[in-house]
Amino acid sequence: MSTVSHKSTNAFLGQLKESMAEGNAPPVFLIYGEEVLYKSVLNRILDILVPGDKRSFMYEPFDGLNENVAGALRSVNTYALLQGRKVVSLLDSRIFYSKQDTAIFLEKAQEAYKRGEFRKAAGAVTSLLGMLNLTIDDMSDRAVRSKLGFAKNNVNDGEWFDVILDYCRDRQLSPGGTPDAAGALMQAIDNGFPENHFLIVTTDIVDKRRRLFKLIQEKGQVIDCSVPRGERQAEKAEQEAVLRAQLDAVLKNSQKTMPRAAFALMLDMIGFEPRIFANNIAKLVDYVGQRTEITPHDVETLLQRTRQDPIYSFTNALTDVDTEKTFIFMRSLLRDNFHPLQILAALANHLRKLLVIRDFLDHTAGISFNAATPFNFFRGNIMPQVKQHDQALNKKLEAWQERESLVVAGKKGKKKKKKISTDLLIAPNPNNPYPVYKLFQKAHSISMEHIVSSLTYVRDADVMLKSSRQQPEAILDWAVIRIINLFKH
Repeated sequence: MSTVSHKSTNAFLGQLKESMAEGNAPPVFLIYGEEVLYKSVLNRILDILVPGDKRSFMYEPFDGLNENVAGALRSVNTYALLQGRKVVSLLDSRIFYSKQDTAIFLEKAQEAYKRGEFRKAAGAVTSLLGMLNLTIDDMSDRAVRSKLGFAKNNVNDGEWFDVILDYCRDRQLSPGGTPDAAGALMQAIDNGFPENHFLIVTTDIVDKRRRLFKLIQEKGQVIDCSVPRGERQAEKAEQEAVLRAQLDAVLKNSQKTMPRAAFALMLDMIGFEPRIFANNIAKLVDYVGQRTEITPHDVETLLQRTRQDPIYSFTNALTDVDTEKTFIFMRSLLRDNFHPLQILAALANHLRKLLVIRDFLDHTAGISFNAATPFNFFRGNIMPQVKQHDQALNKKLEAWQERESLVVAGKKGKKKKKKISTDLLIAPNPNNPYPVYKLFQKAHSISMEHIVSSLTYVRDADVMLKSSRQQPEAILDWAVIRIINLFKH
């Protein structure tokens, strides 16, 4: 049939209603682009195809993993118990992804992890491994794990990835999927679905050159919800229009107003991030309470606090032995859908960093540092030694990596060096010494023995979260209380 832009959605939905009445609606829909936009379009299409009171028995959604394609096709080709319409969807599908999209899988997995959406992160990881014919257990081999391409993009091979692997193991999620899910979908579309049965596919990216895309375009309806992310004036104007539409919808439902200056400030602070923008609009509505206007001061106050309230505020409050703030920040993280394992992993990372600094303080000759040491003295006298420490560590890691690569390759000769990825550096960004100075102050106030003991509590809490039936919040409370009591002495 055709492709329409998200900007033409209203006109398209009007035509869809007419097509439904005439009995010639498209049997398959592909909605792709910005997640916030394609989810909105999906819901509006569902409102037409299966009104809310009928969705429970006329609509069946499937997670868009490639291995679910067969199940979705069986469902859309199976007649319902009750005669009438049936709609099946493949949500957040990865069917257009290829082995060349490794970076996209990793980026999406890490983004989902940061939002606390472990299920979605696990789906991206298992899809990637399945595509590369790798297993969860293969990831314990560093040489095999390097094939995922962490060094080629901006996603670090850190503890977040191990947390997701543990999540997959605990739930017995394994890589898999049919090798030709796209082929099966193409054949099903070519054969046609039963009358009044519809399939909807949503995804973030598509390759318009692929036969599957062209087939859906020919037999069904493609809706382009992508938004250019460039810096040209026309692109910036389109981005602003999308966010403005999001804002207007929320303001109308909540009976609030926001002056242009407040919107401009919000846009400047967040940029074009529709999901984050939507979440912050909702927070602003709650923040102003009974007031009808959201002011620039509200935006600045709340968004600054939102930036300063994430996981780092929690870990800093804990090592400052501020019990009240620690629990306030931890509860805030849980309300924002941070997974308990994610909070625990961040705490472990923070404690490991303190452990490295404490070891540096205890074993580096000529270091004289205490809580009263001025920042200028630290920057001029201690930071040079920190840089030397990190450079020596990098050289040692490079030597280990070179030896490992030669063993794996089974032959001599120089191999292209890969960028070293480690969280053991004291100052990953030595040009910004003030955060390092603050960490030194925290590490100086805690003994090596207490840092090691606190990591033991984190380990025990990790085991309990994965194996016991206790409430996750109660387990986090248990660990935090013990660590704070430890640091008080």
